[in-house]
Amino acid sequence: MDDYIGYLDFTAQNMAKLALELGDYECALENYIKAKDRLDKYQGDRMLPIMMAADLSKAIQEMAKKSK
Repeated sequence: MDDYIGYLDFTAQNMAKLALELGDYECALENYIKAKDRLDKYQGDRMLPIMMAADLSKAIQEMAKKSK
């Protein structure tokens, strides 16, 4: 876990979840994108960060639809 822990932006993910609960889809979208951008910089071979990035991509797509 040590090799990718620096690429996880828990603050942005928590902000996105809170914004989603409050119905602020623009803020949620912005924070999910921020978290995914940071995670995309991971160059290792672990599957967990790759799967987390895929989950964030799905969340970004959902927020993009709701924020329109």
